[in-house]
Amino acid sequence: MLLRMMRIRRLLPLIGLLIFGYILTTLDFKSIVYLFSQIPVFYVILSFACIVPILIMTLVEWQLLLRIHRIHMSLSDSLRNILIGYFYGFITPGGLGAYTRTIYMKECTSASMQQCTANIILLNAIDYVSLLVMGLVGSVFLGIHFAEFSSYFIPIFTLLIFSGIGLYLFFMKKDFVERIFTRILSSSWMNKKNVGSGTTTVSFYTDFPRIRALWAPFSLAIAGWMIRYVLFYLIGILFGIMIPWYYVVLFGILGDIIGSLPITVYGLGTREATLIGLFSVFQVSENAVVSLSLFWFVLVWMFPSVLGALIIIGADMRKHRVNGSIS
Repeated sequence: MLLRMMRIRRLLPLIGLLIFGYILTTLDFKSIVYLFSQIPVFYVILSFACIVPILIMTLVEWQLLLRIHRIHMSLSDSLRNILIGYFYGFITPGGLGAYTRTIYMKECTSASMQQCTANIILLNAIDYVSLLVMGLVGSVFLGIHFAEFSSYFIPIFTLLIFSGIGLYLFFMKKDFVERIFTRILSSSWMNKKNVGSGTTTVSFYTDFPRIRALWAPFSLAIAGWMIRYVLFYLIGILFGIMIPWYYVVLFGILGDIIGSLPITVYGLGTREATLIGLFSVFQVSENAVVSLSLFWFVLVWMFPSVLGALIIIGADMRKHRVNGSIS
């Protein structure tokens, strides 16, 4: 039964890709190529340069959380770890590969595997819950002004409830967490990585921050998301989407929330379907919406993932040189 469920879970990301494939069949590719060709090269370069403040906000948020959690990791190691997480998240279903940051984090800190895992879970939880809160507020705003948007309130509210239950189970049910870590750390894969031995599950809660101590990272997460969606709005202008900025920002938030469902690769397909429905209220063409979403996907997800891949390749090359010189 468990094996069958695991196989089904592996197939879930195909749903989003199938949706994306169907959307592509409805588009005018000549129009999309034309839209991209109209963007000046300078603005394309400037858009990619805008990834820097996004990474800086994530870096500052994580450093603050590390300090609260009493874990020391340098800025350079943190930045490398962020980009490595992007890469592994990009190539795995539902972005679960981003949790490999835990292994790299343990290599460059004195914290235990459980502390590192708790910190990564906290970072991701803060980012996701802050996005859900923004989406909840945004869906209420849109529901008041447009009756057709009221249907988006239910899935977002459901996601918020399930996220709250998940966080409660992970952070408040100590026995539950300890049983999970006992199984994970005793697995053969973890032993091969030399991260499962010599650890105790109780250290998951060592220096674990209280909820009221997380308001500062939570506020930074909100600020980081807003920087992203202001960029989303500015990119929309490049594709001729000229509607009030707050609608574009809210549409971007809702698109990423629906895209976070683990039925696709970094939201590909589900995000485009959601955005097409939202922008249709303002009669924005599907070609412009999908062009915006694809550019956004490449800029915010694929580009940092490529940088993460280059970091991993560079680290492997250095290891080979060192091993070759020793031999």
